Amino acid sequence: MRIEVDRFSFEIPNGFKDSTSYTFKDRKDQESLTISFGARPWEAINLKRLMAFRRGNLDLVMPGAAKIEAESATRVDGLPARMLVFTFEDSGETFRERWAVALPTPDMYLQLSYVALAGDGKAEQRFSHIC
Repeated sequence: MRIEVDRFSFEIPNGFKDSTSYTFKDRKDQESLTISFGARPWEAINLKRLMAFRRGNLDLVMPGAAKIEAESATRVDGLPARMLVFTFEDSGETFRERWAVALPTPDMYLQLSYVALAGDGKAEQRFSHIC
């Protein structure tokens, strides 16, 4: 597989697999989408436990900064999933972040993380489309 980024590209060596998380940002750095995946944590025996595990990481990275608004069931590419919505402040702006986690295989988790300005009235619709 050939990877192309801006003005350079490279070929992934045979026998290697892509284990990268991907982040896409707008030009103003006020909207971003991160797609990450990895080995299912042993604690994550179901979606609620997976979200609790990921939410615990949020508390480590942003202790006390995130204000949780909601957690609910959703779907990602047709798969059952859990969604978390929270706000936080950065550089004087309030942002709303939406997470969706799913278990696409018994050994793997997937997380979509979408951040936009809290006042962005179309962000929820965009995240629903992404899911």
